[in-house]
Amino acid sequence: MAISKGFGGWYFHSQALIADAMHALTDLVSDFMTLATVSWALKPPTKMFPNGFGKVESLGSLGVSSLLLFGGLAMGLNSVEVLYTQFTGETMKIAKERKSSVLASNAVHHRIDSLTAMVALISISLSNILQGASWLDPVGGLLVSLMVIRAGWSNSRAALFELADMGIDDEMCYEIKKVAENTLKAERLAGVKPGVAGKVKSVGGIKSGQNFLVDITVALEEATVTLEDMARIEGMLREQVGEGVRGVRKVRVKFIEEGKEEVSEFVERGEEDLESESGSEAGHSHENGGECKHGEKKKEK
Repeated sequence: MAISKGFGGWYFHSQALIADAMHALTDLVSDFMTLATVSWALKPPTKMFPNGFGKVESLGSLGVSSLLLFGGLAMGLNSVEVLYTQFTGETMKIAKERKSSVLASNAVHHRIDSLTAMVALISISLSNILQGASWLDPVGGLLVSLMVIRAGWSNSRAALFELADMGIDDEMCYEIKKVAENTLKAERLAGVKPGVAGKVKSVGGIKSGQNFLVDITVALEEATVTLEDMARIEGMLREQVGEGVRGVRKVRVKFIEEGKEEVSEFVERGEEDLESESGSEAGHSHENGGECKHGEKKKEK
């Protein structure tokens, strides 16, 4: 498909088709990268990589989106150059010479391919129907590149956030908390003392490839809770959350006493270090260890 579009763009001097061909070529390369990284990311955890290989998928996502991003920039630059030449005295000459038709086939498994093919079809058709409108074809190529750049930037941004261990979103936190609370509720209904069953204090975690590594904090009221009680609760939460929430690969449970604040896991630094970093880290707090605000969805920028 990429070769056909590329040949059609070269033969008919169509920048929109050339842009679409470059996009189809990047799709082919990204498919191979995706297959390689996904198969690697699904390997079981090892002693050297206890959290698994999910970040390999994040790296693959960054590579694919970067390929898409730079490919779109290259297409856009080429279209801008051709568009510039259209307004330097050669517009009518190119309009008379251009006899182009669009190749309607496109890669069906990529979400923006249908849009790029549609833009190519409209721009090439208008450039042939309207007299002196041959400049519409490179405009179509520019629009294609902008859509590719937008998709590439969006994927790159998501991959970078994931590689930086950004906390899981509030919707996922809410789903995990709901399953955990139902699990503890069932434990209380089974006849266990309420203080031993505990309550969900907070939920957090990170995403690693297709996997979610979850942290659950449980508050216990009973002061005489045994290690056996905590081990039982931890096992139930791990089992129920793992089965009830799609994608959860690891569940870590932390216990605190009811009524007391959760202690930060971050190592405290000296006053000099804090003063030197106060300017660059103003307004950012890590006291909750990535705790999510349940019931609230983040607004996309």
